[in-house]
Amino acid sequence: MDGVGTMTETETERFEERAAIVEFEAGWPRPVAEAEARRIIGAWRWFSALSPSRPSDTAAGPSDPLSQRSGVTGTASTRRGYQT
Repeated sequence: MDGVGTMTETETERFEERAAIVEFEAGWPRPVAEAEARRIIGAWRWFSALSPSRPSDTAAGPSDPLSQRSGVTGTASTRRGYQT
């Protein structure tokens, strides 16, 4: 795959699913849909590599890497200095 390299079985399934959704739901040409799916898989790999490994991440991968990488940790009260 262009720029992504060899994909795992899970990545291949995600790639084909995303390409098909964009092609049929958005009406994009198949090559454009596949390019977008490759970009998503590449971003998913980067976010997975940058995050600490958890058993759930290694088995199935994060469902939405962007929402899980806000950089903010703790609850609102602990960020304000309150003890829980």
